[in-house]
Amino acid sequence: MNLCNMTGRRRWLSAVFAGLILAGCAAQLTHRDGMELLEQGKYEEAVVRLGEASGQAPDDIEYRRDFIRVREQVVNRLITVGNAERVAERFDTANAAYQRALRVDPENTRARSGLEIVIMDRRHAGSVVEAQALFKKGATESASALLKTIFLENPNHGKALQLQRQITERQAKELGAEPSLKGSFRKPVTLQFRDAALRMVFESISKTTGINILLDKDVRADLKTSILSVILVGQYSNQFKGDLDLLEAD
Repeated sequence: MNLCNMTGRRRWLSAVFAGLILAGCAAQLTHRDGMELLEQGKYEEAVVRLGEASGQAPDDIEYRRDFIRVREQVVNRLITVGNAERVAERFDTANAAYQRALRVDPENTRARSGLEIVIMDRRHAGSVVEAQALFKKGATESASALLKTIFLENPNHGKALQLQRQITERQAKELGAEPSLKGSFRKPVTLQFRDAALRMVFESISKTTGINILLDKDVRADLKTSILSVILVGQYSNQFKGDLDLLEAD
């Protein structure tokens, strides 16, 4: 009886040992497959196989360490690709890289953040295009206002900063040209004409102030005016208009 029990026990232990050996062999083969896939550049497949090897031999520290190490390397590689593609505004490719990283490590916060930034960058790219169109039309204030919405989320946006510099330069040039123009418009001019040809009056104003005055081609050549007042062209333009008494020639 005791002999039978010992025999049965030995058989059970043998079966257990055989199972462990087979499991160990299977884990070893799976681990080997994973490392070979890694050398071949099939990173995502390598992570899957190394994860399977670690699951087949949960007590094997080496298998577990290799799985975590390779998974981290693959995720970092994919995130780096995603970041580069996003900066180059190849948003579809960037989005795909972040998605692959999440398939390798579903809990990776950097990959999730990358996807959110792609959405924001797409919106900013569209705003920059719109601002550029406004700038070309001369609507610098509207373009600048649109760029401010970008800077609130990304103060270092390259294209937005470049366009803002162009807007600032144009506005500075416009402001720089304004003082000399105002000086010309505020130059006192004494006008005293009686029944004078309108064209001659404006020619006199142009020569005195240095301001180019162009008359519309539809202005009749026989128009005359009488002016008996002192004006300051520009500041008192309404008075100037009131003093012009256009008279048709007989």
